[in-house]
Amino acid sequence: MQALIFDSVYNPFRGIETYFRIMSGRISKGDRIKFMATGKEYNADEVGASNSSKNHEST
Repeated sequence: MQALIFDSVYNPFRGIETYFRIMSGRISKGDRIKFMATGKEYNADEVGASNSSKNHEST
């Protein structure tokens, strides 16, 4: 899988939440994620999807 991080926030109840754009492959809950810059690995505790595409209407 290849992905780009586009945002991360700190949630006082859950810790750090990181938002990715998946470029290729897929991710599932429980998968291991490796950050290439640091070499550290983490578990994907929760996975969701967001659709930010815009619908264009022709006039």
